[in-house]
Amino acid sequence: MPSPRSIFLLALVAITSVSTAFSAKPSAKPQEVFAPYWTSDPGWETELQFKNNLPSQSLSVTPVLRLASGEEIALDPVTIAPNASATVEINQALLQHSPTLVNQPGSYGSAVLRFTSFHPRNLTASAVVSLHGSPIGFHVAAYPAVDSEPYPGSALAGSREGIWWQPRVPGSDVLILSNSAQKALTGTLWLSDAAGKRWKSPSRSLWPRIKLCASTSASWSLLLD
Repeated sequence: MPSPRSIFLLALVAITSVSTAFSAKPSAKPQEVFAPYWTSDPGWETELQFKNNLPSQSLSVTPVLRLASGEEIALDPVTIAPNASATVEINQALLQHSPTLVNQPGSYGSAVLRFTSFHPRNLTASAVVSLHGSPIGFHVAAYPAVDSEPYPGSALAGSREGIWWQPRVPGSDVLILSNSAQKALTGTLWLSDAAGKRWKSPSRSLWPRIKLCASTSASWSLLLD
């Protein structure tokens, strides 16, 4: 049976170990936050919105636009004060870095926000896509890169579900898929009606099996034929 002195020493060692663990400060390291969609198609605008969640330190964020092909265009870094917010207008930024993409068909992709900090959640970010001169807009939340944190914080293997609708004719829906991973992803695309029945068109018996290479995006028209 251990003596009281031995028990006291063991307890002291345990307390010291716990205190050391809690007193150790996390180290800053490179982080990435991923926004699935931006566009500079004719008539469309995209604004990147940032919020620094650190109470006492600034963040220097470098927005990097990925084209659908995966090619990257780095924009100017943005310094955000503690607990402050900042925005970047993509069309204006492209005028400085790649003016041939502004208001051009097929100018779309995803965005990677790179910064150095303690955790990817030190930055909250989103891409706000809007149609110029109209009330139509979409808020696309950004999230940490795949596998950077456990579920449900980032995308994992499985399914992704959303809604589609065709409010009037003429009108069409476009599906945008972006791969934030460093490897190719495959999957099967299905379109269902409000009752849950999978739709089939005269020209194709079912939606295709798709493959996205690393860091790329793709679009599909959901116009019912």
